Amino acid sequence: MRNFETGATRDTVEGKLSYIKGLDPAVMKRYLQYLDSHRKQADGSMRAFDNWKNGIPKDAYLDGLGRHFWDVWLLYNGYTAEDNHGPVILENALCAIMFNTMGYLFEELKPVEDSKPVEDDKPEEFEEFTINRQHSPRFKREGDWFVQDTGDKYLHSDLVLRKNMKPVSTGYFKTTEHARQTIRAYKAKPVLEIKEMVKVPRMNRTCDWWIHHVEDDKILHSDLVLRKNSVPLSTGYYPTKEIAEAYAKAYEEKAKE
Repeated sequence: MRNFETGATRDTVEGKLSYIKGLDPAVMKRYLQYLDSHRKQADGSMRAFDNWKNGIPKDAYLDGLGRHFWDVWLLYNGYTAEDNHGPVILENALCAIMFNTMGYLFEELKPVEDSKPVEDDKPEEFEEFTINRQHSPRFKREGDWFVQDTGDKYLHSDLVLRKNMKPVSTGYFKTTEHARQTIRAYKAKPVLEIKEMVKVPRMNRTCDWWIHHVEDDKILHSDLVLRKNSVPLSTGYYPTKEIAEAYAKAYEEKAKE
């Protein structure tokens, strides 16, 4: 306990952080002046002081750290340093290192969200899917959101459902909005595609239209059965596009029953 001459008492300072002793006001003021000088954007508008808190990838911060450390090293050894804006002065280079260091640390200290489904403004759009987040010490990625359907398959950004999230280049999403857009695109994707067969010399037929079931990657036959290929040809092909459309409609109506 601390006892003051006035008779006031306070708890001990032992074990408490001292921001006043740990930081220097002149340094922080110079750093904020540096931030202020870089707020003007290309269109003339001014970005907010805390704009960086919206999120910047760690690799961008690391790239900045490398460049500005190089400037400090050059200046320390008596050389000149320049960037795309012109000559670099030591104080600005040091402030730039502070910015990238604090930004990287800010991203590192962000609370880790549990792998729970993301609430959406329009849940009826996504009733068949959940948007979750992957958390693992082995994975340090900016894009770690994934989409899972009720059948335990994973929706990839190429609009294909797979058993797992590989390849990771399509199995993960950087933001939940990207994941939502992919779900909307997938749900808007047609179930059946009517295609015209590429004519080959050995197949002289008048029936050259066929129906592709996109999700199952199978062929719809005129008996309304999905098969891996167009055999038998008598049911796998249609003489006109209009007839193929009629069978596609009949299949969709049957699917609703």
